[in-house]
Amino acid sequence: MLTARAALEMFRDMKISLTPLRNYLDGDLSDIIAKPVIVRSENVIELLQLYLDNQISDQTILDWVNTIWFTDYFEYYTPQADSIASVMTELEMIDEDGYIFNKEIANIFIKVLRNNAEYYST
Repeated sequence: MLTARAALEMFRDMKISLTPLRNYLDGDLSDIIAKPVIVRSENVIELLQLYLDNQISDQTILDWVNTIWFTDYFEYYTPQADSIASVMTELEMIDEDGYIFNKEIANIFIKVLRNNAEYYST
């Protein structure tokens, strides 16, 4: 049986999806909130690489981004936080009308993350 922290780390690393993760998030999670799971650029790059390899869908990306961003279980690695946040802001808009997300944009995001730069939409 996985601990909640181990399940969150597996979710961050794309080893389990959102549905199985929910099974581990019952009970007292104050220890996780006190010390959230760290998300690094490499984690977002892996997510984008899975998309580029046609292994995950836009919806899977959106589920991942929303879980990472809108729960208290995760925080960005401080030296990379601005870069990660700039890409996550864009990824969170995938389901909005008129927003274009494709492999070219995914590659741009990977480059931004590898350079620890910020993405600015035009």
